[in-house]
Amino acid sequence: MQDDKEVKKQQKDILESDNAIKGKTQRTRQELACMKEAAEIETCPKDEENPCLLDATREGNVGRFLNHSCSPNLFVQSVFVETHNRNFPWVAFFTKRHVKAGTELTWDYGYKAGSMPETETTCQCGSLKCRKKIL
Repeated sequence: MQDDKEVKKQQKDILESDNAIKGKTQRTRQELACMKEAAEIETCPKDEENPCLLDATREGNVGRFLNHSCSPNLFVQSVFVETHNRNFPWVAFFTKRHVKAGTELTWDYGYKAGSMPETETTCQCGSLKCRKKIL
């Protein structure tokens, strides 16, 4: 889908509900406001006074190369690794079904189509259930 980034493909089979990738990359809205073209995904509890976002535009683990699909084989979940504080979750990707080796790992970005008309993006996932728009 994206020629400037590698596509993450699984090297071995993953059973349903296995953890595929987890990582911790947090920034405040203020930090992200200073970063041009920041890809922002809300991941922390809804707290208007202390919002937290995941931004893998410039740094992160292999999870930053996962692409969107309207019929994904992964789902995202906040997990607590080093603490049980709700303000510091890690983001983990788990399989929705058995994933064969060589299969591209994908997840649903979760945006409601039309929710951000100024950044409307056409979906190119190729799924039979494709919603045609990511944003």
